Amino acid sequence: MAVNIEKLNVFVGKFVGDLGAAVRSGTVVIGEKPGLYEALAESPAELRRAGWTGMDVARYMGTPRDTRTSGNCVAGWRKRQELFLRRLRVIAAAVLSCVLLAPSPSYSERIPHHDDRVVLELSALGKRGETIVRAREQVLDILRQGNACTAWFQQADPDAAEVFRSLHFELEIGEPRYVYGMRDSERGQILKHPWGAKSIENGGPNSTILLNASGPFFNRTSVVLQLDPRGMLARPDGNRPLTVSSYDGNTPEAQITILLHELGHITGRLPEDDDSWDGRSSRNTSEVLRHCKAETRAAAHHRTRGGNLSHDPGVQPRDESCQAHEKHECITL
Repeated sequence: MAVNIEKLNVFVGKFVGDLGAAVRSGTVVIGEKPGLYEALAESPAELRRAGWTGMDVARYMGTPRDTRTSGNCVAGWRKRQELFLRRLRVIAAAVLSCVLLAPSPSYSERIPHHDDRVVLELSALGKRGETIVRAREQVLDILRQGNACTAWFQQADPDAAEVFRSLHFELEIGEPRYVYGMRDSERGQILKHPWGAKSIENGGPNSTILLNASGPFFNRTSVVLQLDPRGMLARPDGNRPLTVSSYDGNTPEAQITILLHELGHITGRLPEDDDSWDGRSSRNTSEVLRHCKAETRAAAHHRTRGGNLSHDPGVQPRDESCQAHEKHECITL
């Protein structure tokens, strides 16, 4: 629990004031009984009319015997009172600092591990959060081991596993959910899938991976919208499976691949790409699988806690199913 400094200062001030009042309460009683304070409230002349001398005041207030006048006595008493209160404030602050800042095993044990904080964040996302938790654990299983995939990431960041462990996840709701198709005179029919994930290039630890709730991380199929040669929307053209490389969407393999892809951007292992038709994202995905395909398959079939994950788009490898109705090669983006 964080300490509210403003409230602490108020508390220390009240504590010191109450303590000072308690310590000086005897003086208050002594000064009140003979009417000293009432006379002081009027004026020094009132003291004289009441028959009080400087020595009387000194005797009742505890001032040294060399005090000559009632005015000097009162001034000296006020100075000592202020000094006394300052000392009390210092003492009280020191005591409270020791109490509040001293190590406490019970408090330390209540501080959640970073993994627990991320899992707690994801729990607010419901079933999708459970899916992300599971895929996250599977990626950590890969990065915790000495394998070719881990070694490839460590070339960019020796602490790749810790970087991934520190990452946060957010959902993008309402993003495009369609597969867009377009004929190209050189490449034939091209299909661009909805993007799966985004992150900041060279973002480093504590970055955020943004997952498309309508993308292949969470979904297996999508409606195809065929575009004309100018890139204008033409007509719906049925449904189509979403894929990440050779993996179907909403599968552990696809989800692990997407997260590894984004880790590549965050650590600077992969060059920057975007949700365009140029195929750079697909080439980055292929590069990830060139180093991590065996580990991805193994981790996908290794049961861990949680649920599924999301994926980054990209030009997918050749999809034979789209050639059934086309004369030219069909490329999936």
